[in-house]
Amino acid sequence: MFKSKLVPNPGYYRIRRLYFVAIVLSSFSIGLVVNILDFPFPLWAAILAVGFFLVTMGYQIKTGRQMVAENSGMIEMDESSVRILDAGGLVRQVFEKNNIIKIETADNYRIPGETLSELAHEMAGNTAKNFMVVHDSTGAHRFDFEISSFYMISRLNHFLKQWEESGITVLPQHQAA
Repeated sequence: MFKSKLVPNPGYYRIRRLYFVAIVLSSFSIGLVVNILDFPFPLWAAILAVGFFLVTMGYQIKTGRQMVAENSGMIEMDESSVRILDAGGLVRQVFEKNNIIKIETADNYRIPGETLSELAHEMAGNTAKNFMVVHDSTGAHRFDFEISSFYMISRLNHFLKQWEESGITVLPQHQAA
């Protein structure tokens, strides 16, 4: 089974970007604090470096809490259906395999901030958006989600391939949306 946390709204990507910026700044500031003792800097420089570290760590914690607080549920997929669960774990929507016309997916699924190049893209504003658009008789339903592991990417790709082999159209889509 594939499971992933839903992205609550488009503003979430901005918060995630700020979180990654805070991680880089706090890493830089801890490097300053650790290395300032090796060089003949005045005491005020050491105090300034520690203060900078504390401020960036506080900002990182604040944005991390904002990301956690914006829990809007989960998306689940298995061989028979796609389910949308609310924050309490109750099923909000079910799309049965035999009722789905087609599924549009991201070109490739990524874990945000997993590598240094991914982190640089995130900080530059080129956020990785993992999504799925489910088309059924009632229309198109887009779900953005955040993948937490490579295992979940492999599970999602497995189910998408399985659904495609059973006759459902699965189309990769560019991340323009």
